[in-house]
Amino acid sequence: MTHELWFSVTPESIASFFANFVRACIPDAQVILDVFCGGGGNTIQFAKQFPKVFGVDFSLEHLYCTAQNAKVYEVDDRIWLKYGRWEKICAQEYFQDINVDCIFASPPWGGPNYLKKDVYDLETNLQPMGITKLLKSMLKISKNIILFLPRNSDLNQLSSVTRKLLGDKAKCKVLYVKENGHLKGVVAIWGDALVNYENGSTNNTENNKSTDDQDETDQKDIIPASFYDMDA
Repeated sequence: MTHELWFSVTPESIASFFANFVRACIPDAQVILDVFCGGGGNTIQFAKQFPKVFGVDFSLEHLYCTAQNAKVYEVDDRIWLKYGRWEKICAQEYFQDINVDCIFASPPWGGPNYLKKDVYDLETNLQPMGITKLLKSMLKISKNIILFLPRNSDLNQLSSVTRKLLGDKAKCKVLYVKENGHLKGVVAIWGDALVNYENGSTNNTENNKSTDDQDETDQKDIIPASFYDMDA
């Protein structure tokens, strides 16, 4: 693992939750695409659940770490890695002929300085592109998309981009993920199979809650929110 990856890798319990969530929502899924895969934390957990996982990253060091970690977890035969910047790969339409069941991405947040902001601007601070351009590029490949975003992300922007790209009746579901008592991030979800899934359990999830400072009616209609506590 590189120095950068030690600070950016998704905790294993959260990565496992993402993979299990997708499996529950889309039980017949065969192909997952992990964009900005880093050291492979999420890629590996998806490979435990699905027969084929593509990992994309702009760093050869990151891809090397993913490959080595995949061998340790004995899932390297299920993972295919692609080197390159996402915007260039999109321009080449590399994945558009592949039947991708779900795209997962934990895009670079711009370093720890995101915590110094009251509200994280998803258009200007998200890397390598803003939320509108990023989501638009992914919708060309799959209708089922999961983005792991900063905990202080602007939900108004998620509401706006959902309307803009998918129409007034479309929904973006948000999960607030906690671990060890700390809010780790926001998970934005698109796609009917993912948005409409309910597991029927109240042990780990409290449904239909929203933040106090962003409780506008139109936003809540577009963004149903849930809280998932890893420690519950």
